[in-house]
Amino acid sequence: MLKKQNSIVEIKEHVVLKYTNNPREVAKKYSAVHMIGEQYGFVAPRVLDICRDYIVLERIHEISPIRDFYVGSDPVALGIAVRRSGEVLGHLHANLPKNESTNWNPSPQFADSLRHYAGRDFDLRLLPRAVLHGDYSFANIFVVANDPEQIAVIDPCANFGSTFSDWTFGPTALDAGKMIACLEGQVPAKFHLRKPPPQEIRMLQRAFVEAYRGTGVELDMEAAYCFAYATTVAQFRRRFGALGRMRSAVLYNRTRRNFPLDRKMNEL
Repeated sequence: MLKKQNSIVEIKEHVVLKYTNNPREVAKKYSAVHMIGEQYGFVAPRVLDICRDYIVLERIHEISPIRDFYVGSDPVALGIAVRRSGEVLGHLHANLPKNESTNWNPSPQFADSLRHYAGRDFDLRLLPRAVLHGDYSFANIFVVANDPEQIAVIDPCANFGSTFSDWTFGPTALDAGKMIACLEGQVPAKFHLRKPPPQEIRMLQRAFVEAYRGTGVELDMEAAYCFAYATTVAQFRRRFGALGRMRSAVLYNRTRRNFPLDRKMNEL
C-alpha cells in the first residue's frame, strides 16, 4: 500500500484501490473527470466499483510522472507536456459540475501568505472560480506511453494542505498555482541540480498559463503566482511544521528573482 496525502492507495496488477471515508462522493469526482477526459482527449481512470470504504479504479499503465520530464534531458518534450497540462486543467475547470461543491475559503495562514507575497490584500471574491481538481501537481499529472501530448490525470481530491473538500469550488488560481509552484522547482533534493534553469522555468510557467487561457477559461496571472507561493507555504507547513516557512524560502527568495510578486512579474 502507498500512503498518499489524504488516503491509502493500494496498487494491484490492473486496478487501484483508493481508501476513503466518503467513497461515493470521491467516485462521483473520478467519474466526472473521466468523462471530461474522454471528451477532450486526456486520460483519467474509470471507476470500476464502489465499496464500503474504498473505490476500485482502473489502473493506467505505461505512465511516467511529469516530474520525470521536468528533471530529464528533453526540454522540448517537457514544454509540450506542460502546455498540454495547462489545457487539461482549463477543460476541467470549464466542465466539472458545480452542484455538489463546497465553497473554498482561505485559512488565516493562507491569507497571510497571499499578502506576504503580493504585498497587498487580494479581494478573492473577484477572482475567477470553478470546481477544482484539488491537487493538480507533479504527483498527479502523468505522461502516457512517453508521448508528451498524452496526459493522464489522477487523484482529483483534496490535498489537505490548501484544499479540504473533494468537491471544492474556489479560485481557479488555486489549482493553477499548485502546478506553477511545482514548476518553480518542487522536486526532491537529489534532483535539484537537474532542474531547468530559472529562465526556462519562467518560460514553462508562462506556457502553462497561456495554454490554460487558450481553453477560454479565465485566470488572473498575478493571483496564480501568489497562490503558487501560498500553496507552497501551506504544503511545507503541513509536512515540516514550524520549519515550513524556512523551507519555502529556499524555493522563493530574492536571489532566485521570484520573490515578492513584483520581482516575479518583472522577470516574466
